Amino acid sequence: DTRTNSRRQLTFDPAEDYQPTVSSDGQTVAFVSTRSGRPSIWSMSMDSTGARQLTTGDDSRPSFSPDGKWIAFQRDSVDTLPFRVWRVPIEQGDPSPLATHHTMRPAVSPDGGSIAHYWMTSEHWTLAVTAVTGGLPVRTFPLSSTHLDRVVRWSADSRALAFIDGHGGVSNIWLQPLDTGSPRNLTNFPEGRITTFDWSRDGSKLAWVRTTEVHDVVWIDLDLREDRQR
Repeated sequence: DTRTNSRRQLTFDPAEDYQPTVSSDGQTVAFVSTRSGRPSIWSMSMDSTGARQLTTGDDSRPSFSPDGKWIAFQRDSVDTLPFRVWRVPIEQGDPSPLATHHTMRPAVSPDGGSIAHYWMTSEHWTLAVTAVTGGLPVRTFPLSSTHLDRVVRWSADSRALAFIDGHGGVSNIWLQPLDTGSPRNLTNFPEGRITTFDWSRDGSKLAWVRTTEVHDVVWIDLDLREDRQR
């Protein structure tokens, strides 16, 4: 809780629970769990009650619709099929595919009309925008050779996409408008690496995870003879 600078544990199952995301009203958490034996999408209330399994495939990367009624997610390779973006209702209903092409890492726009994702064409990966009704992307953007980690986030007004780029050998967060203009950097760090990030709900703040690698030369004595062990 950023207001009280405190934290509390939400899941206690011995299985792996990861990639949590919270609905816009702050009442529901969706996450990936292996408690059924394979990675699937689950949901529960913020008070840790009412945990329910929503999918049964090898699924990951949940992203809530703004009204909290459904979740977009990535269905991983099953029976030699490629990664694809699907959606599933929170209350009742079966998962259904949103795209028949090779797509991954969905992010639902704040206005609920589009999904940003990565799309593999016949030649290369692109950053794409597809309508929530499915079909082929309505907008695509080429990825630079320094594009990093395939993390995409919407701006609060649903008019731009933010991502991580390693231009100049240092990772920073960049913003790509959907309609006009070239991408521009939002951060300008001189060193280190950003591995993930996200906006506050109102879009006024940006949080990120930034790491710095340290390399040391270590000498290890590999002489394990009995007289040396004594």
